[in-house]
Amino acid sequence: MKERLTQYKLHIPIPAKEETSHVTVVCDPSDYSASVLARAVEDVDAHLLELTTEFDSEERLVVDLRVSHSDPSSVVRSLERYGYEVTAVSGQSYDASVIPLDRLLGLNALLNV
Repeated sequence: MKERLTQYKLHIPIPAKEETSHVTVVCDPSDYSASVLARAVEDVDAHLLELTTEFDSEERLVVDLRVSHSDPSSVVRSLERYGYEVTAVSGQSYDASVIPLDRLLGLNALLNV
């Protein structure tokens, strides 16, 4: 079984396209529903473009999603509201926003000293 990569970096067998992003969620096979995943994505005005599944070493289902937003932040929040565990995220706008957020958190830590 391929080892899962850390958050913000993931391996997906689907070629990248502009103006899309990838989100990986894990769940028990009994909790998996493609229609619920699609509803969670569509609740934030995004489209579910592609969906692939595989099992991890713990027999949990790993679901890779491609969505029609370059920044998947709203999709991630929606999936978490539906009870899915998001394990990896990749998107052009999302990746660019991670660095400023880290810098702001570091500045906040310095100011709170």
